[in-house]
Formats: sequence, structure tokens, C-alpha cells
Amino acid sequence: MKVPANLKLITFDLDDTLWPCMPVIMRAEKALHSWLMQHAPRLAETHGVKALREHRKSIAAQRPEISHNLTLTRQISLQILLEQAGHNGDLSHQAIEIFRHERNKVTPYDDVIPVLKHLATSYQLIAVTNGNADITQTPLDGYFQHALTAEAVGASRPDTAIFNEAMRLADVSPEQTLHVGDDPRTDIEAAYQLGIHNIWLNRHQRQWPEEQQRPHHEINQLDQLLLLLKD
Repeated sequence: MKVPANLKLITFDLDDTLWPCMPVIMRAEKALHSWLMQHAPRLAETHGVKALREHRKSIAAQRPEISHNLTLTRQISLQILLEQAGHNGDLSHQAIEIFRHERNKVTPYDDVIPVLKHLATSYQLIAVTNGNADITQTPLDGYFQHALTAEAVGASRPDTAIFNEAMRLADVSPEQTLHVGDDPRTDIEAAYQLGIHNIWLNRHQRQWPEEQQRPHHEINQLDQLLLLLKD
């Protein structure tokens, strides 16, 4: 299947599509814990990085109405733990700023900036993410017309809210839209729900889940997208 000839908008996932995610999160969690050791030592002594992560996940499970808002979920988790350890819960807001600062220290894959520069001359580009990276604080600032988060639109993919908002901002239809992402469910399944042409960026040679509808295209490097757009 060819990419739509009338393509006007390309949406991009961020984490693990344009940069490796896990090294960034691990570094941010370690920085947060180091800060807690200085400012909330009783909490830091009883909760290491893994325990903090598990508590945050438990809060997300207990409160699904805010689970799409990763920043708020983490802040509430920290506030609860701080108060339980006898610290001021308001420290959670400072702790979140430490985490967010490190969260935005991403290193794009080598193929990303050259491809975005090329595409930006012909298409509208919008970043869409379930995560909480602030694109304006990363090396990719300036390459996108808009950057949308699950927190901003009120729902995480595979909910289609973020795609609907992207198309509204770009004033395009699903038939004029292409999405590129690494996750079979939150990227490809989500795009299919609206009839958006989709590309699975499979950088690590993963197997496609048999139970899911296959993507329109599969690429292993982002610069292969440029070849698809030429066909």
C-alpha cells in the first residue's frame, strides 16, 4: 500500500521512536532519588528507585482517571510517600521538577534530525506522546508545529483523542495523515481506529504480535521513511 498522495500531516511518537526512552527514565529516576537523599532522607532510605517506581505504578492502577497524566501520578505518589515518612508533602513539587529536568535530556537517534529537517519543508509535523517529555526542552525543539501529550488531551493512546487534536490543529482529514511510531498498540492500533495511514518503526527487529492487524509499512530506520514518501 502506498503512502497517501495527498499527505499533509505526519505525526510522530517520541519515546523509542525518535530517541531511546529507558536510559533517559532510569537516569531521571536516579537523579530524583539522589535529590531525595539530600532533602527527604527518611523516604530515600526506605524507598530505592525500584520501590518508588512500583509505588507510582500502584497509584496509576488505583486512580485510572489520572493514569494518563504521568507527571501528576508521580507527584501524588511522592507526596503520599513523603508524608508517610514524616516529610513535608509539598516537597513533591520540587522533586518533580528535578525529574522533569532530567527527563528532557534526550539524545535523538542519529537519523532523526536530518529526516525531520527534510520533512519539515513539505509537511506539517506534530509530535504525539503518552509520555511527559517537553519537546521544547529537547534537541528537537523547532522541528514540530505542535507537540501533544496525553496529559494535555486527557487520554493516552490507543485512545484516539491525541490524533483527533493533531488533525484539528493541522486542519486535515485522516486520509491526509500519516503516523510513525514504535508501539504496535499505542501507535499502530490507535492510528487504525481513525483510518490513519501508519508506519511501524521497528528499530530492534521485534516480532509483530500475531493477534494485531499489521501496519501499512514497517521500517527499521527513520530515513527509510523518505524512500516511502518518494514512491
